[in-house]
Amino acid sequence: MDVVINNFRGIKEAEFSLRHITIIGGDNGAGKTSIAQAIGAALTGESPIKDLKKGDYGRLINSYSSTACIEVIALGGKAIMSYPEGKGYTNGNPPCSSLYATGLLSPVEMSKKESMDCWISLLKSEPTLDDLREELKGNPRIEEIVALVRMRDFDGALKEISEEGSKCKGRWEKITGERYGTKKGDTWKPANFLMGVEKEQLEVNLKKAQEEYNEGLKRTAVDDHEHKRLMELVEKLPVLKEKEKEITGCIELIQKSFDEHKLKLDEALASENILFCPHCNKEIIYQNGKIIPAEKKGEYDLPKLKNQQAEFIAEIGKLNAEIDKIRFWINQSVEAQKKLNEAVKGEAPKGLETTLALCKAELQAYKDFYEAQKEHSEVLWRAEVHKVLAPDGLRKKKTDDKIKAFNEILSEICSITRWGMVMVDADFNVTYGGRIYQVLSESEQYRVRATIQMAVGFQDKSDVLIFDRVDLLTRDGRNGLRRACKSLPCHSIILLSANNREEFPKIDKEDEVSYWVENGEVS
Repeated sequence: MDVVINNFRGIKEAEFSLRHITIIGGDNGAGKTSIAQAIGAALTGESPIKDLKKGDYGRLINSYSSTACIEVIALGGKAIMSYPEGKGYTNGNPPCSSLYATGLLSPVEMSKKESMDCWISLLKSEPTLDDLREELKGNPRIEEIVALVRMRDFDGALKEISEEGSKCKGRWEKITGERYGTKKGDTWKPANFLMGVEKEQLEVNLKKAQEEYNEGLKRTAVDDHEHKRLMELVEKLPVLKEKEKEITGCIELIQKSFDEHKLKLDEALASENILFCPHCNKEIIYQNGKIIPAEKKGEYDLPKLKNQQAEFIAEIGKLNAEIDKIRFWINQSVEAQKKLNEAVKGEAPKGLETTLALCKAELQAYKDFYEAQKEHSEVLWRAEVHKVLAPDGLRKKKTDDKIKAFNEILSEICSITRWGMVMVDADFNVTYGGRIYQVLSESEQYRVRATIQMAVGFQDKSDVLIFDRVDLLTRDGRNGLRRACKSLPCHSIILLSANNREEFPKIDKEDEVSYWVENGEVS
């Protein structure tokens, strides 16, 4: 693999080949970091300086030129980066590396939030939809849940699943009238529930009971309208009897007066039949077997008496007609009372009513039982899905697995470097020999970064690892780094400072080579 750098930062021109391990030395400010950034930019296609704006890319060009170009050439293709455009190009099957493998970025030098997001990305610990399908294997709603996660991601889907689960519990409680509980949901049965009896049979039973009940009503009950009519008649009976008594009294009084008046009328009528006494030949009146003098004739006003008699007869006739009408309605009321005594409104025989109520209760119990079971099942599968979607569910499970696998790589590297043990915990905190990164010395922090860099490069199959500022390590530390790089399948570039060329080791082996940087040139 070859590297060509023209006019990038402190490098005017450099062309050299990489071997399995390439060591580049130079004095401070000679251009070692420029070489690291140049190769990193070409391999990643990214800016080698964090947060550098595109408008400032021209500042990366050497002052002797207006353009800069870096090429990393492998057997199958090459990676190119040019400035001031800051654009990367590739040809064929180019070599490539990640920002982390080239040392341009490190998760341990980020904020907590950035670091967590970075680790999730590096370890590929975010579950895929296939991971979700595998975790939910056996759940009949797999594709529905997967579609929900695809649309709303894990947290959005988790919220919706939780809300629907709460609604299911509410519906269960409305059906049962009890507080929901998982064990209670497993065993709850309503009163009158008949285990093993199908809904169709319960419907047949109810239909039969209803028909028998209706027939019972026809035989023994009156409808609302008829019941109201009969009740009105019965309620009038006391009034009618009182009226009958009153009119009867009136008739008796009038009849007595009529009888007295009739005597007077009979006398008056008799006074019209004048006879002559056979002895004295005087006018006499024979009335009711008696002979009275004719001169009493003038005491009677016959026309008036006849009119009064007609009035008595008319009044008695009117009262008799009225009492006949009242006695008719009295008879109707008595008959109404008999009918009401014989039948109770809207009630069939008690046995039929009890049977009908029981059949209704059994059918309702069946519906309540299976509706409650349905809601309970909804709660249960949502609870299981909630466990999977929750932060401590599938995501944590996969993260733990990925961290475990990554720590195994770190452990292998640390055993080769003979440095302290570098580990990543479940919260993505990085430790060295059991101590957190933030409290480590500068050289210890470098060991941590280098170890993670090698592990990430190995995991993401980067073609080149770049280690700048290796002079932070002691000779033993550098030897540990070198041993680890030899064990890795990719190329490694190690850049370190030296006071002069003479004290820098000249290496030219099949798998190792060293170069010296001075005045912007590599030799």
